[in-house]
Amino acid sequence: MKLVGKYLRDRIKCISLLVVLLLFFAFFYWLAKMPMRLLVYGILICVAICLIWGAVDFKQWYIKLKKLEIAKEQILLSIENLPEGSNEAEREYREIIRLSHEGRVALQNQSELKFAEALDYFTIWAHQIKTPIAAIHLLMDTGQGEISPEFREELMKIEQYVEMLLFYLRLDSDYSDYVLKNYELDGIIRQAVRKYSKQFIRKKISLRYDGTELCAVTDEKWLLFVICQLLDNALKYTQKGSISIYTRGDRLIIEDTGIGIAPEDLPRVFQKGYTGYNGRYDRKSTGIGLYICKRVLNKLGHEIEIQSVLKQGTKLIITFNNEKRELPFE
Repeated sequence: MKLVGKYLRDRIKCISLLVVLLLFFAFFYWLAKMPMRLLVYGILICVAICLIWGAVDFKQWYIKLKKLEIAKEQILLSIENLPEGSNEAEREYREIIRLSHEGRVALQNQSELKFAEALDYFTIWAHQIKTPIAAIHLLMDTGQGEISPEFREELMKIEQYVEMLLFYLRLDSDYSDYVLKNYELDGIIRQAVRKYSKQFIRKKISLRYDGTELCAVTDEKWLLFVICQLLDNALKYTQKGSISIYTRGDRLIIEDTGIGIAPEDLPRVFQKGYTGYNGRYDRKSTGIGLYICKRVLNKLGHEIEIQSVLKQGTKLIITFNNEKRELPFE
């Protein structure tokens, strides 16, 4: 019935014209003093012809409507399913849609080409910058004299920013090298702890981690990057006290006794570029680390949440959803 109602609304002008013609028809019959039965026969014949025409027209209208619904679902990809116009106006509308679609596709292709060129450039740059960084490490290890811990830490930050750029560039790439396997998290966590061990010592922050037997279907390289980012944040905003790493069920928790996060900032900490209170505390904050972490964990099928109390500390919780995940190709 809804379809019939839509059809009648689309043909309201034709129906109105038919009613007006029938009224004129009846009026002239009345003026001519024609027998009433002739008037009734004439009206019935007209109505019968209109019903037959209406049935045929309704079928054509319905087929065109279905084609339009299919075309609407695929309009971003193609306009091939867009039905041909049944009159000159509809054909003109179709031509306008075709030209608009071709223009949009051309702009999209141009934009994708520019993005691909920029992506290639930054990827090459990020890989090239690793060479002088490695050379600086070699010079520090083989050179004479004492290298200050601060210098080593700043060099580590450069490495971290380059690594962050590479992972950011790979996030939406079709060639992201995700390798999902069943990993023991203890080995991944210990790699991250060893990487930041000197910072723990220099800042005199105690680490509480007794190991874990938790396993998860994940990607080692990408998860290691996330844990390193979370540890770096914890160390950055913890001036004294401790950082604890532990598990509860299928959740990995990294907890610090740092400056915490303001309540109004908590809902937005995973937004791209958002720094909030901590960004004012550390003016070098980019607000992109937690954003990348969330994106990576989403792609791996994990979840992350944050709990924090200002001036008391922060808890970052990664949930691996082991009950919902299955190891691919097994």
